[in-house]
Amino acid sequence: MTERRIWEVPADRLRWAVGVLLGREQLEALSWLLEGHDESLTRTECLIDSAARRCGHRCPYAATVEALLWSRAQKLRARLAACPMAELAGEFARSRPSMGGAELAALLWALSADGRCELEPLAERVQGELFGRAIRLLSRPGPHGA
Repeated sequence: MTERRIWEVPADRLRWAVGVLLGREQLEALSWLLEGHDESLTRTECLIDSAARRCGHRCPYAATVEALLWSRAQKLRARLAACPMAELAGEFARSRPSMGGAELAALLWALSADGRCELEPLAERVQGELFGRAIRLLSRPGPHGA
């Protein structure tokens, strides 16, 4: 198996992983620590987009983010290496309703970084699940109505 490095992972998938698994505070801290940028006044979505862009090429920032993402998905990394696609898809179908956002984001990262083309359909399903959950959350009526 040949894993993809972070700069080889599609940016749309990387945004989900970075946004959910690292979050705003950690992204701000990384920007300051590694690049001397104060991102504290930056909107969250811009901060996530900036992180995805920075991870699009080899640099210390990308290597650090990659290590942080793997630290949150290490168990999945070993599981993916030992499991055929059909079994992974079945496990996802059974556990999807009970999976939290961080679990889904970690799975998306692990699938996207795995490098096997046969895992792409499952990665697309996981990304679709994250997107669907975000839409459902945003479409809920708020305290003052929809």
